[in-house]
Amino acid sequence: MNTSENSRDPTRSNNMKRGSPLSSVMLMPLSKRRKLTTDRVKTSSNPNQQSHRSPLGKDLPDPAQNHTPLQFLQELFHSMYGISLEVRPARELKDFFQPSSDEETAAYTTELLSVVRENNVLKLKQLKEEKNVNLRCRNQFGESLVHLCCRRGFAETFKFLLEEEGAPVRISDDCGRNPLHDTCWNATPQLEICQQLMERDPALFL
Repeated sequence: MNTSENSRDPTRSNNMKRGSPLSSVMLMPLSKRRKLTTDRVKTSSNPNQQSHRSPLGKDLPDPAQNHTPLQFLQELFHSMYGISLEVRPARELKDFFQPSSDEETAAYTTELLSVVRENNVLKLKQLKEEKNVNLRCRNQFGESLVHLCCRRGFAETFKFLLEEEGAPVRISDDCGRNPLHDTCWNATPQLEICQQLMERDPALFL
C-alpha cells in the first residue's frame, strides 16, 4: 500500500501531551456551568458565606483553586454523584474501542484522503456514489476520517460522516487517542463537534 496513504497527518504529533478529553469535558449545559462557577467563586471570596453545595450536601470544588482538569473533574463527580473516578490509560481499554479491520485499512486511499482534506462534502458524496468508497476506513495507525475532521475542525464533513455514513466515534489510534483528543488539539475551540460527540457517545468525555 502506498505509504502516503498510511502516513500520519502532519498536523498531528506523536508526542501530543495536550488535548486530554478531561481538559475540555462539558458535563453540563454552558449556562449551568457558568452559574456554578460564578456562585462558587463568589462564595470562596467571602469567608462569611456558606459554600456552594451539591445535591448530596457536599462542597463543590472551588474553581478559584489551583486544580488540574483531572483533579477538578474527580472532585466534581465525587461531590455531585458520590462517584470516585478511576483513571486508566486508553490503551488498556481493550473492549471499549471498536477495532479496525483489514478491509478498512485497504480502503484508506490517497484519493479519498485528499477529498476529505478539502472539506468538500459534495465531492465526498460524489466519490461515494461513483466508487462506493468505504468512509469508515482507517489507516494502519488506526486513524480514521473522523479523527481527521475533528483535528482540522471540519464540522460539516464530520456531521456528514456521522449522520449519513454512520461512522463510529468510539475508536482510537495506536496511541489510544480518540476523536475527542483530536478535537481538543485544534487551536480553535470546536464546540459544534464536541456537542455532536457528546450526543453520540458521552463516554468519550470520561
